[in-house]
Amino acid sequence: MKYLLLTFDVEEFVRPIEKNLEYDEKELFEVSRNGLERIIQILKSKDVKATFFVTHDFSMRYKGLIKRIIKERHEIGLHAYKHNDNYAGLDDEEVYKLLKRAKDGLEGEFKIRINGFRSPQLQFVSPDVLNKLGIKYDSSFHPTYVPGKYFHAFGKRGLFKEDGVIVVPISVAAGLRLPFSWIWFRNFGLGYAKFCTRLALMNSMYINIYFHPWDFADLSSYRKEIGGLYVRNSGENLARDIERYIDFCKSKGLVGSTMIDFLKKEPFFELFRKSLTKREKETPGKENAN
Repeated sequence: MKYLLLTFDVEEFVRPIEKNLEYDEKELFEVSRNGLERIIQILKSKDVKATFFVTHDFSMRYKGLIKRIIKERHEIGLHAYKHNDNYAGLDDEEVYKLLKRAKDGLEGEFKIRINGFRSPQLQFVSPDVLNKLGIKYDSSFHPTYVPGKYFHAFGKRGLFKEDGVIVVPISVAAGLRLPFSWIWFRNFGLGYAKFCTRLALMNSMYINIYFHPWDFADLSSYRKEIGGLYVRNSGENLARDIERYIDFCKSKGLVGSTMIDFLKKEPFFELFRKSLTKREKETPGKENAN
């Protein structure tokens, strides 16, 4: 069996911040709130479960939305305390303290267990830090080349362990290492995403792609300030394409799943399943979002 792992990095609309533009903070969070509500509707209509990597900052502003995600049996993972936290300028102990504060806050407020992590902007976080936090898997590794960001074109595409932490790489097309999440999905279109998916499935048991809530909001009013690349096919255009993409994946036999439930089902992770408590084994997904 093969799996569709839809993932969403839940944060404020960050592009104006990255461009050092003047915008009201509340406005940037509201853009993402609107997009997140659209995502939840799509997943419900398609009967697909997903994983949401959430910042502490966002979750405390929209507790009702996070509770709705949990109620609808999606998984909550850790994204950051605040999205603009710069781990490169911190030592491991400082990173640990930031992420622990975020993880403890999410778990305490929503009465869940956080197993998964994806770092903001896919920054590197030491497995030692994640182990200390009790994180079981990390999905921050993108085995491709993004100019000015990272060069991982020769990295592993499949699941692996790094110092005890399970790494679930973001999917890229086999051979060419073409990315097809987020901005590539939006700008190159549904046909491109299907092409890359077919290539990725040639030697992979899963498709793991990511988006942001603000991708699903209408960003047209920001075109002049942030450029067409970040605006193109946002909002309802992306919502329509994601619905069609889910239908395409289902037609290929892919089963939609949260990451934690996917990891529990795969024989490769027998040791992972043994690490779960008896209660966790009896109630799949309970410790994360349900």
